[in-house]
Amino acid sequence: MRAKLLKHRNRILIYTVLIAVVNALSREGITSFYQPVVDIIVIAGFITAIILTLYRTDDEKFFGFVDTISVLWSFFFIFYTIISFLLFPARVNGSSMVPNFEDNDIILVWKLQDEFETGDVVFVNVTKERTNYRTDDYFLKRVIGLPGDTVYIENDTVYINGEELEEEYLDPFRKDSKDFTFEELCIIKDETCTVSIPSGYYFVLGDNRENSLDSRYIGLIHKDDLFGRVVFDIKRLKVW
Repeated sequence: MRAKLLKHRNRILIYTVLIAVVNALSREGITSFYQPVVDIIVIAGFITAIILTLYRTDDEKFFGFVDTISVLWSFFFIFYTIISFLLFPARVNGSSMVPNFEDNDIILVWKLQDEFETGDVVFVNVTKERTNYRTDDYFLKRVIGLPGDTVYIENDTVYINGEELEEEYLDPFRKDSKDFTFEELCIIKDETCTVSIPSGYYFVLGDNRENSLDSRYIGLIHKDDLFGRVVFDIKRLKVW
């Protein structure tokens, strides 16, 4: 019985350490919602391991309870690893992506996205250090301009490298946008770029052009602040 108890202790201890490691390696902010739970599980895991090291019993019910705990720890490790490095759920905040995403929609974001294409819907970490936004926040936007592109807006139409961008996903009644020259749009913090969008930066817009805080006003978004591409809308059961 003692050997069985120590086996459960080792299992809980191993998963507790692994959860702590995943927490240390995961990108700051993206899993912050789960941080209180992670802290509780890590602390409880170490305390449980100490108790099991010192405690001696032949109670089968106690063994069943410990076995349940070890299973829960293993499942949380798998779940937390997935949302930290592969695929995480997020909630849409606001109406800037109407009609394709509504306020409070739950989406799944694929994190292993290294390169982005025009039209990709992305989860953006807007920071006051890299943009002209007043604070740090998370936005859902659509990639419009890529590194090396020139972008301007004229008569509610977006032009990429001088060619009109076809945007079938837009609501024609929510396309209203004032005209912007490339020089007005190509802003990095407080600096202006004049040739093309620099390497490592992207121009993003909301689909609801008349009600969206995006690159028109806060500047280009750095690649490191694109946390992933939206791949599924849970509410609408739609694959992106």
